[in-house]
Amino acid sequence: MMKSSFTLMAAVLFCLLSAASEAATVPMTVTHQGRLMNGATPANGFFDIEYDIYPSATGGTSLWTETHTNVEVKDGLFTAELGKTSGFFDICCYDTEMWLQIHVVGDPTPISPRTKLGGSPFSVMSHSVGSSRPIPGSLDTAKIDMQTTSTGSSLRLRVVPTAQTTGRGVSMGATQQGGEIAIGDPDFDLLRMTGDATGANMSITGDPDFDLLRMSADADSAKIRISGQSIGDPDFDLLRLTGGGGVGEIKISGDPDFDLLRLSANADSAEISMSGQVIGDPDFDLLRMIGKPKFGDITMKVKNSIGNIRGITTEVDSQTARYHQWNWNSGSVKREMIELSSDSMTGAMTISNGEGTRGLAMRADSGGGSIAIEEEGVQKIKMNTDSGHAEIAIEEEGVQITMRADSGGGGGIAIGEEGVQKIRMDTDSGSSNIAVNEDGTHNITISSDSGSSSIAVNEEGTHNITIRIDSGGGSFAINEPGVGKKVSLDSDGDGYLSNSLKIGTTSGTNHIEVVGGANCDGTTWNNASDAASKENFQQIDGEQILEKIESLDITRWNYIGKEDAEHIGPTAQDFYKAFGVGVGDKTISTVDPSGIALAAIKELYKKSKEVDELKRQLEELSKAVEKLAKERK
Repeated sequence: MMKSSFTLMAAVLFCLLSAASEAATVPMTVTHQGRLMNGATPANGFFDIEYDIYPSATGGTSLWTETHTNVEVKDGLFTAELGKTSGFFDICCYDTEMWLQIHVVGDPTPISPRTKLGGSPFSVMSHSVGSSRPIPGSLDTAKIDMQTTSTGSSLRLRVVPTAQTTGRGVSMGATQQGGEIAIGDPDFDLLRMTGDATGANMSITGDPDFDLLRMSADADSAKIRISGQSIGDPDFDLLRLTGGGGVGEIKISGDPDFDLLRLSANADSAEISMSGQVIGDPDFDLLRMIGKPKFGDITMKVKNSIGNIRGITTEVDSQTARYHQWNWNSGSVKREMIELSSDSMTGAMTISNGEGTRGLAMRADSGGGSIAIEEEGVQKIKMNTDSGHAEIAIEEEGVQITMRADSGGGGGIAIGEEGVQKIRMDTDSGSSNIAVNEDGTHNITISSDSGSSSIAVNEEGTHNITIRIDSGGGSFAINEPGVGKKVSLDSDGDGYLSNSLKIGTTSGTNHIEVVGGANCDGTTWNNASDAASKENFQQIDGEQILEKIESLDITRWNYIGKEDAEHIGPTAQDFYKAFGVGVGDKTISTVDPSGIALAAIKELYKKSKEVDELKRQLEELSKAVEKLAKERK
């Protein structure tokens, strides 16, 4: 036995209407889809489900019932076709609410709440609407008339408002010769469509004597006309479409004597023209397109108020294609701004600024291609390529840049000025090189091959820097001609400075100078101890220092891996725990042990003076005792 409560999630209702035949009664059903949940778990299996329709959300008497057996439920999802056995449409009506109740047979109670049916089920009544059945909510005078005779059939829908004798409506009629549909007043059709064996017509009318839209077709031609009633000329068409006898035409007009757009076609050619009425020249085309067998032409142009014209022309034939963008000033010659052309072997493009001062040319064929940019007749940029080579050259005010690449695995870049090469980069399959030169006094060379790489920097033959890396290691060296090596570092960890090392400072004469004042003269390390660099001075308790030294564990030891070099002293942890000075418990500075030792010596000196005083006092007491002893004898 399943739990006592099912729930229904995501229920969907919609009508599926089907006809057995045109002559038979139309059977109507409603398909119900839902998801059956057993608590929070989707149900699975076969269930008997009872459907009921009530006139209210709760209570009431069932208007219709139908039980579906062995409904398959997979992952909670199921489908049932309502009305299949119990004539669902018989209980449908317009003025009664309908609520669907679902009950899984064998479960104690139906699924709650009931589901209110929407508009779709009511549509099952549409098959029975006739002239004797009023439409609820409509005017009492609404009528639907249907007639059938031996010669034809007709359908008329009318609405006659109160206090009026005539109304507007829709009428449809059919005979053996043709058919007709009309919408409008009794004496004035807003829409009329007719058709018979000879042709078809449709008109949309804005006035009894004026058609806004007319469409007609017969065996020889077809026409569509949209008229401009607001212009006040019933014979003026804003849009006209005609076709027949191998010819077609479309015209959009802005004036009775002027076409904004014309499209025409026949067996030999097609043409489109768009005119600029605002210019005041009916013969001036903003756009013209012509197409013929093996030939096509498109021209677009704009003329301003002073007569300057700019345009685009595109031409295509069986051999070539060309595109031109041009500028034609009033009273001057036509000047090409953009030209593109192509044929089966070659493509080319040229671009000009319209004044002839700047230009771009591109060309490509089966063997290669090129691009050239010019200014004032001087070539500024040139790019060439063929099957085995590519090159780019740039020049501006005496500065030249050249780049090349070939199929053999090599290439190069060169930058020069006034004919003097400043930067050169070369590469081939085995090596790469970069050279930078300036007036022959400064140069940088970078080279690399399969076994090593190096960088060399030179200045006026006096100083040079060399960096080199190969399979055996690497090195860095700074040399001064006539003096020798100044700086040397290698990958073995060896390093050499010929004079001094300054860290954070540029002053000082010692071999090592550190910002803050510390230095090394080659034999002694000198800590910075300037009073001006110190603060927060406090007096020291010498007695406490001696006590901490007495408790400090001082041993003999060596650093790990350095068994041949022993030392005597405390560990950093014990030293930091005892005195709390320094930067942490992993290091001991050379300053703190010296200071502690001086404080301890000072305290010991103090105690030595006290001992001397006690010794003096003891000697005096000893002499006094000896004197008393002699006097008693």
